[in-house]
Amino acid sequence: MWPRLSSVDGILYITALHKLYLSADGGKTWRDTGASMDYIYGGYGATVLGNKKNADGSYSHVTYPATAEKPVAEDCPVKGTSAPMTFTTQWSDKAMFAMLGGRKADGTLTAACGPTTAVNGPLYRFSRCPLWRVGDDTLLSCDA
Repeated sequence: MWPRLSSVDGILYITALHKLYLSADGGKTWRDTGASMDYIYGGYGATVLGNKKNADGSYSHVTYPATAEKPVAEDCPVKGTSAPMTFTTQWSDKAMFAMLGGRKADGTLTAACGPTTAVNGPLYRFSRCPLWRVGDDTLLSCDA
């Protein structure tokens, strides 16, 4: 599978050899961010959302700039997801991040990943997988 290229706030990001690289000049030059990442889900605001494969074969959700790492639940995809979508609704005061499909760590297909969000503080869970906090705003939940 080809590395996933993503644009976040006008900066290009790509993963290669377990590292995250960025280009601020349209891809002419690339710089190692120092972050470990194997797959880019997409961007939320100025944050790159992705995952990395750990030495023991498990996966962790990671972000750039870095926040706390969380284990990827077995029903959540680690690669092959759709392009992400960030959207707002009248029912939430925060933007939501959504993506569909993909392959789980065991290589099988997952049904979908869907949006959840913190609405005025409380956390809501709409599926069976753990929620992934991005800052204090958006949560990613996977629905298998």
